[in-house]
Amino acid sequence: MKQLRKPYVSICLAVLMLFVSCQPQQIADVDINEQTQLTTVGKNFEQSVTLENFVANHINIIDNYLTNPNEYTETSISLVTELDQYVNYDSLVTELSNNNINNSEEFANMYFLVQNNINNLLNNYNFGKITPEEIENIILNEIDKQLKQTDQAEHNTCGYIYNRAVARCERRLYASLAAVAVSTFWTFGVGTVIGVVAAGVIGLDCLNDANNDFRECLANSH
Repeated sequence: MKQLRKPYVSICLAVLMLFVSCQPQQIADVDINEQTQLTTVGKNFEQSVTLENFVANHINIIDNYLTNPNEYTETSISLVTELDQYVNYDSLVTELSNNNINNSEEFANMYFLVQNNINNLLNNYNFGKITPEEIENIILNEIDKQLKQTDQAEHNTCGYIYNRAVARCERRLYASLAAVAVSTFWTFGVGTVIGVVAAGVIGLDCLNDANNDFRECLANSH
């Protein structure tokens, strides 16, 4: 697991971003008419991408990084060039490294795939006449929908508690990176490096804490 220091400025920025972009009540408050409008648009137009496939790909990109960062040791030069108008790759890698995020190049490569996935959705999906904030909430709703799992019984084992904590950390990372990427598409990179670094610090540090809590739980159970 990555060893991370506590970069308090980035963490404060991340917390602000998460509270503004990813609060559950905000997601739940998406107007029913907006949801109806989105459904109608999806039925009336032949979409080149679907919201469901986009979110599945979004989750898969991040999961692959969390499972095996080395999978992202390289990224397409053409992709970096294409997205250069949104975020400078070298600056992102430098800031990730400065915040003690190991595999900073791999994390940056992963984020470029996330941004490309978001751009593909926003360039090709007809959302109708709704705002970027409303689009963001719809995306976050779909993330929650795909992650939702129902538990049939109470489980108090260390493994269950650990898996639940990890799921929450991962959901936070999915949501925060999606929020940054949507904002980046509309603002052409304003705040992107700070947002990506903050999301990485919060998400990876959360996973590290979950791992430490798991070890402590196991030690106390004997």
